[in-house]
Amino acid sequence: MTPGLRERKRRETRVAIERAAVGLACERGCAEVTVADVCARADVSRSTFFNYMPSLDAAIFGRPLVLEDEEAALAVLDEHGANIPRALNLVSVAASDDDVVDSEVMSGRRRLIAEQPDTIGRWEETFSPLRHQLVGLTARWLHAHPERRVLGEDELVREALLLVNASGAVATVLMDRWADGPQGGEVVATAEDFDRGFADLKRVIAAHR
Repeated sequence: MTPGLRERKRRETRVAIERAAVGLACERGCAEVTVADVCARADVSRSTFFNYMPSLDAAIFGRPLVLEDEEAALAVLDEHGANIPRALNLVSVAASDDDVVDSEVMSGRRRLIAEQPDTIGRWEETFSPLRHQLVGLTARWLHAHPERRVLGEDELVREALLLVNASGAVATVLMDRWADGPQGGEVVATAEDFDRGFADLKRVIAAHR
């Protein structure tokens, strides 16, 4: 569905803030960037900044991802339970509240963690809350669907960890591909892209086991 004018304007403002924050962090180092700097470069007010971002770190590294509605997420697993990693990816995209990725922002974040390794932990913090929620969610779903388990009842959490980490591994590869997209361009995160990435993961594992 084509987004409406209001949604497009909101996305443009959010992307402008993120581009400014990531660009400044790459140029100066994260410690030397302030909210005022980002507002000046993005040409937004401080109040607008905080309408879109909970913190400066969120603008630089991405907003922390969390599940707002676990029951809705369980419904996704019910619908797509034949492919749990794919279902988890759909849940993760829903948690981000936008399936459109800006390649310039993603490329800047990749450059940032490559050139400033001390920022890796702050980048990973954006995904940690969601990962923990997904593990619990998946364990609950597997408990309710014993026919979909591979490991035993006493290994639910371990099986959930394996599934969540497999889905996350593919997502990491996709993010790297998005960073290689056209600069200033939008990339849509699709389930088909995930399927291709997951097929690659299975082939690699099969070849090296």
